[in-house]
Amino acid sequence: MIEHSGVFAAADRAASAYRYLPVDVPPGCAGLTAELEYDGGVLDLGCFGPAGFRGWSGGARRRFTITPTWATPGYLPGELEAGEWRLALGLHRVPDDGLPWRVTVTFGSKEPPPVPAAPPLPERPPQRSLPAPDGMRWLAGDLHTHTVHSDGTLTVDELAGLAVAQGLDFLAVTDHNTTSHHASLAAAGARAGLVLVPGQEVTTYRGHANAFGDIGWVDFRAPADSWVASVAASGGLLSINHPLGADCSWRQPLVCRPPLAEIWHWTWLDRRWGGPMAWW
Repeated sequence: MIEHSGVFAAADRAASAYRYLPVDVPPGCAGLTAELEYDGGVLDLGCFGPAGFRGWSGGARRRFTITPTWATPGYLPGELEAGEWRLALGLHRVPDDGLPWRVTVTFGSKEPPPVPAAPPLPERPPQRSLPAPDGMRWLAGDLHTHTVHSDGTLTVDELAGLAVAQGLDFLAVTDHNTTSHHASLAAAGARAGLVLVPGQEVTTYRGHANAFGDIGWVDFRAPADSWVASVAASGGLLSINHPLGADCSWRQPLVCRPPLAEIWHWTWLDRRWGGPMAWW
């Protein structure tokens, strides 16, 4: 067992938003489980192996497991390479009087939790009839959704079923700072008769952006301009999310503007509000 502990102060948050805790993984490791404990404030949790990104759950979870064959949603299963791994802590909110914390890491195989069966598909409502040019039609979809792979409450199959019930034709699944949900999209989409677009919400403390496409993981810790370049180079599209959204408003400096921006979000109850369009 490995344990790290301490107290984060407001000055720590001002100095850097992220802290990394070293974890030496032995050869032939059958599994790694990490658990974060703290009271007050908000800490995010993630993991990087010697080869790079292995998962992120942000503030949605305080415990995760990675094994060669399965992993907690938000994390990537696969070989646990021997060597130094790093647990990442994001200092989202640190109270003025400090934030005590402790991380415990254990090694060994674990039985995977039961996988929920795909729910029965609901009946699809009648297709909308909207005027369109000859040979074309409108498609209904949602470009910003989350599942249990980040801070959502539904599995990919359950989310697809909800989309069918709403009469949607496509759905972009954009969990925060992870691509672990991508492996489930093709089967769930085929089962539901729905186009599921792979995506990820690149999430920082100064703004969020959706990266659309099967383009690999986008490093949210890098400068935002690098997201624009890397996503475009991989054939994807980047969209600024809820640019006017209180704590989640866009405050990242940008030299190159992304091609897209979200102009309506469910938290904006007045659908006539033109603020985001004016911002763009």
